[in-house]
Amino acid sequence: MSILMLAWRSLLILTCGYKEKEKTIFIQSNFLAINIDRNSQERITIRTDINVTNSLKYRVKIAGWMMLAAISIGAPLFIINTLFFDADEPIISFLTIVCGIAGFVGYILQAFRNLSYIVFKKLAKRTKFQFTIGLLLTNFLIDVYYPYNSFSPINGLLYCISGLVVFSMDMMEIKGRKMIFLMSSIYFFLTSMNIYSYTAMYNSEAKRNMNILGQVFYKVNIKRTIYKTLLTLILRGLYVLYKDKKQIFEN
Repeated sequence: MSILMLAWRSLLILTCGYKEKEKTIFIQSNFLAINIDRNSQERITIRTDINVTNSLKYRVKIAGWMMLAAISIGAPLFIINTLFFDADEPIISFLTIVCGIAGFVGYILQAFRNLSYIVFKKLAKRTKFQFTIGLLLTNFLIDVYYPYNSFSPINGLLYCISGLVVFSMDMMEIKGRKMIFLMSSIYFFLTSMNIYSYTAMYNSEAKRNMNILGQVFYKVNIKRTIYKTLLTLILRGLYVLYKDKKQIFEN
C-alpha cells in the first residue's frame, strides 16, 4: 500500500504534464503555507481567504481546549473498554460516544470560518491526503458491514471523524502547535491500541471472512493494514510538528 501511494503520486505528476525538475516524482516534501519576511519577521500566509479577527482567535482557543478535553477523556475510555471489557461495556461505550460528540462540536466551532479552501485544493492533490481519507472511510465501512458488536459502527465513525479532525488541522489559519501535537499524539496512541487489539487480542470474530469483489479476506488483516498505514502518516506529521518550530509547513 505504501508503494502504491508513491506509484499513484508519480502517475498523477506524469499525466498532469509537469515540466522536468518542476516536481519530484517519488520524493514528497511539505509545501510552505507560511513565508516569514527576513527583515520584519512578518508572517505571510497563503490562506488569503481567511479573515483573522479577535473573535475568531478566542473561539478557536476555547474550541481547541474543548476538543482536547474530549479526546483526552474519550481515548482512554476506549482503550479501557477494549482491553478489559472486550469493547462491549455499555456505560463506557456511552461515555466514549458522549466525548466524541463533544469533540466534534468543538471541531465545528474551531473550523467555522477558519478552514481555508485554498489549502484544501493543495492538499486534495496530495497522495497522502487522498489515501488517508480512503483508509478512514474503508475502516468505517468495515465496522458497518462487518461489525464486531453493536457499538462497532459508532466506534468506527468516531475514529473516522477523529482522524479527519486531526488531518484537517493543516487547512486552518488559526491553530495552536502544542494543541495539534497533543491531539496527534493521543490519536497515535489510539491507533497503536487498535493495532495491538488486532494483533494480540483478536478472536474468531476478527478472523471473519470478508467477501470483496468476489475475493475472500480476513477482517483482521485488512484492519491491521489500515491502522499501520495511518500510524506511519501520523508519525510523519508528528515529526514535522517537532521540527517545524515556526509552523511554516503543512504536515
